[in-house]
Amino acid sequence: MGTFGRSFLCLCLCACLVFGAGFLLFCYHILHLESPHLPGPQAGIVVLTGGPQRLETGLTLLKNHQGLRLLVSGVHKDVRRPQILPNPSLPVDLGYSAQNTIENAREAKDWASQHHFGALILVTSKYHLPRARLEFAQRLGEIAIYPYPAQPPTGKEEPFLLPLAWKEYTKYTLALVRAGARFIAINLGLT
Repeated sequence: MGTFGRSFLCLCLCACLVFGAGFLLFCYHILHLESPHLPGPQAGIVVLTGGPQRLETGLTLLKNHQGLRLLVSGVHKDVRRPQILPNPSLPVDLGYSAQNTIENAREAKDWASQHHFGALILVTSKYHLPRARLEFAQRLGEIAIYPYPAQPPTGKEEPFLLPLAWKEYTKYTLALVRAGARFIAINLGLT
């Protein structure tokens, strides 16, 4: 193997080590997530669909007066209020336009602007929270984001699922690359 081959192999090995170390840090972070100090009752609550206990956690926050209003973002077009809400009189809005996390952030930004919220409590799974927070931070401007992991039922611990952690870490890494490229493009005046 020539010098180029050894250098390339070394570069690939270093990249794998960095990616692997990042994955370990990601796993540590999601295993030690705690519910943050919340901004108070003047905030909006945004629940991202796609996982168990997310809506229940958001509704509990709303019922405990941690926010004024709740948006369920990414609702399937065939789902209606009575199907998912135990009490239809709650101040809950269903967002039907989002198909992914970036679109969730856009939908939440429009909703927050419409209701004049300066802070949002972002509810999603602990696996999804780092990437969701990153995507929301890039798109919500001055609106403060308070990430809040969906809580498992009382007395139960959410299991740690390595394949799910790996999938979310990979998506998070791609989101970081996209955020870095966007930052560079903005600072170079390319957008």
